[in-house]
Amino acid sequence: MLWNEPAARHCYFGSSPLLPALFAADTTRVMAMFGGQPGTSSYIKEAKWLLDVYGPIISDYLTRMSIFLDSEAKDEEFELAFVEGLDIQQWLMDPDKMPDNDYLLSAPVSMPLTGLIQLMQVMVLFKTLGMSPGEFSKMFKAAVGHSQGIVAATALSMLSDEQSFEAISVKVLGLLLLVGTVPQIELPEYFVSDSTNEPRNSQAISDIPRPMVYIKGINRKALESILSEFNSAQMSEAEHVHLAVVNSYDQFVVAGTVLATVKLVSLLRSRSADPAADQSKIPFNLRRPVITASYIDITVPYHCELLLSSVDIIAAMAEEKGWTLDAADMQIPVRACDTGQGIGGDITRYLIESICVLPVNWPQAIADPDITHMVDFGTGGANGFGQLALKNVEGSGVSVICAGALIPQQAGILGSKADLWKVKTAPNWLNEWGPRLVRTASGIHIDTQMQRILGLPTVMVAGMTPTTANVEF
Repeated sequence: MLWNEPAARHCYFGSSPLLPALFAADTTRVMAMFGGQPGTSSYIKEAKWLLDVYGPIISDYLTRMSIFLDSEAKDEEFELAFVEGLDIQQWLMDPDKMPDNDYLLSAPVSMPLTGLIQLMQVMVLFKTLGMSPGEFSKMFKAAVGHSQGIVAATALSMLSDEQSFEAISVKVLGLLLLVGTVPQIELPEYFVSDSTNEPRNSQAISDIPRPMVYIKGINRKALESILSEFNSAQMSEAEHVHLAVVNSYDQFVVAGTVLATVKLVSLLRSRSADPAADQSKIPFNLRRPVITASYIDITVPYHCELLLSSVDIIAAMAEEKGWTLDAADMQIPVRACDTGQGIGGDITRYLIESICVLPVNWPQAIADPDITHMVDFGTGGANGFGQLALKNVEGSGVSVICAGALIPQQAGILGSKADLWKVKTAPNWLNEWGPRLVRTASGIHIDTQMQRILGLPTVMVAGMTPTTANVEF
């Protein structure tokens, strides 16, 4: 039988795509993951890429959301924070009208636009899979979000159809706009982001001071000891710094006023060893840590008590504008950023508190022994929060897939968009090859692949070389 073009088109457009193994296999249990503020203006490039590649799918949605955000940004209560508006569609269509990086990095702008890009990634996936938003939502066993990402995670949990997707999008983007704008207006000293905002006592600091500091190379106990020592030396509680985010065992974010973070960075750098210094002949317990302390391009000190007064204001404005969410609409669990427990109750207020006041414990938030795969909806692609999740679950057999990464990395550890469509899922290496305890007549033994080959208990002895020699020797 020969096919003519009309018949072929009718068959093609009338068919449904085959469900990928990630969502079809009985052995997979998938968690949706949404990142926090990117700390870089490159999120605009991600939005541009989505529009260029998936324009027919998302352009109408982007138009409506852009009109909504730009209209709200013109509210006289917010005009101080939106001097160049919030018309992202115009910026994407006409690069000459794109604001500068400082404007794109400001919390009132980056927070709702980051949420919009995450929702665009969700739309792309459920559209290309040929699912309704509700069917797509139920493909996930749970959802989790880092910082502001918990709002997008909650939105995913509530989807049912196309109408609900747009209605919920308006509510969550409106909520993110409030969470980004109100604290910025309440604390205007953080809104100035050029070098003139640099305090006089920080000439040695090359980057622009911000109210949030990224710290790496020190464990939590040691960092908390330094923070306690620092806070006890301050004249008032207003000058205290706070452990805002735990990203991994050696990566943290501390929040405080700009003056406080400048002094903290100076202290941490004074306690750090020179990365180029050779400490190989110094005993481990006497070596100085190599601490990275740098400012994050975020203009508001989230996840600390400095924003406590903003919570009631945001909650009241959200109620007034109708941007409230009902926990009864959630179809899948959403894990709290600080405890990893499922959220419930007055979730609108909880989401506000979660971003403004409550700390983030990312390792605890994503720790779930039942999950086999995580799908990261951004932002940041392969360089975003998927990498951070991978560091915490590496070795557990959990696969992390970045929906915003078009091609896989060279190392191939972090999954890309192509992995979402595979007809077979990768094996769980922990389950396939991990050691087990087995009981025999002679007692309990360790069961490994090597032991089965040798027929004897496995004993590995490391010799002097190469274990104690320089690999380049």
